[in-house]
Amino acid sequence: MRDVMLALLPAVVAATWFFGTSALLVLGAAMLGSVLVEWFFDRSARSLKDRTALLTGLLQGLTLPPGLPLWMAF
Repeated sequence: MRDVMLALLPAVVAATWFFGTSALLVLGAAMLGSVLVEWFFDRSARSLKDRTALLTGLLQGLTLPPGLPLWMAF
């Protein structure tokens, strides 16, 4: 999962360059929401260590518009 997130780093940098900090905020909210939902429904530490929730939030955040309210991205 780490390698896939590193491969998406240019897309994150481009989103930040074109849309500013609002893109980073949407990405952060989507990633935080996916991690918290995975933690809430599966409290085993093993499920959080493989970073699938972070990747899911990152992919979701990259598909969302940068002007989206943060509670919707969450």
